[in-house]
Amino acid sequence: NFKRTQDEYGGKWAMAKYIEAVETEDTNVRQEIIDKISKYNQEDLAATWAVFQWLKKQIGQ
Repeated sequence: NFKRTQDEYGGKWAMAKYIEAVETEDTNVRQEIIDKISKYNQEDLAATWAVFQWLKKQIGQ
């Protein structure tokens, strides 16, 4: 079973955070935001892979 580690996530969240990162002049804050977006993207790929593996089991492959 796949479980996300972040409390906030989603496509809209990622886009809003990206805008926040672009608009901030604080490089530390920018990097923190980019790291969170990257973590979200990594987890999104892992979640998609988990669904794919589950589907394969359902059809017996």
